Amino acid sequence: MISVEPGTVVVYTDVVCGWSTVALARFLRERDAAGLSDRLRLDHRLFSLEDINRFPVPKRYLDAEFPVLGACEPDFGWKPWQGDAATWPCTSLPANEAVHAAKLQSLQAAEELDMEIRLAFFRDSRTISLHHELVDIASRCPHVNVDVLAETLDAGTARAAMMRDYRTHVSQVQGSRCLLVNKRKHSLFASPSGSLTFR
Repeated sequence: MISVEPGTVVVYTDVVCGWSTVALARFLRERDAAGLSDRLRLDHRLFSLEDINRFPVPKRYLDAEFPVLGACEPDFGWKPWQGDAATWPCTSLPANEAVHAAKLQSLQAAEELDMEIRLAFFRDSRTISLHHELVDIASRCPHVNVDVLAETLDAGTARAAMMRDYRTHVSQVQGSRCLLVNKRKHSLFASPSGSLTFR
């Protein structure tokens, strides 16, 4: 059974998943508009697309998805990869690990870094598989202690727990962008217009 703490929404996702990026951008926008920022936090968990698919997310896949992703969430600033093809990230695990390293500081820190990594990849064409890029991206996040994050990544502190949870629960998760709430404690309603109510 997947444990969901009160006041959280567990989200299983991969930072290079465009569809989960659309879902998270909408969720965060509507949560903040509903005044729930202090009551409701995302608890990021890994759903590794490269492990499920047995290959890295190919550039050509995302190139084909960009027009639809842009239409779904136009304010995100989607841009096709601007760098040399050789700089395309061959793995997303270091980026996902960075989110989990930030989560050791706070759920808010993880939320911020997760979205900044997505912006860095989908908008800014940054090679998010590289340590120095992740540390630099983290410097944009007000609630992330960058020095502590860098030390955590160097030590590999977050990787084991991230992978253990993934291996334990992957068969229970319905793909990247699976969101779960604690049904005994809370209800989360989305109206047809997309607005959120949390009880």
